[in-house]
Amino acid sequence: MTAPLPGFLVSPYPRMLALSRPIPQTPMTWNLARVIGGDNRFGIRQDSKATGSMSRVF
Repeated sequence: MTAPLPGFLVSPYPRMLALSRPIPQTPMTWNLARVIGGDNRFGIRQDSKATGSMSRVF
């Protein structure tokens, strides 16, 4: 994986863009990810998807 910009990760199979940041002055972190569809390394076709999450650090 390479990190072209701070907070963004890009992988080749399939491509993925992700952004994750802590919420200031709280124990929470948010994450947004976009999977850009394509064939994975096993030859299986995957669709494009968007996901989001929040997590609590303790």
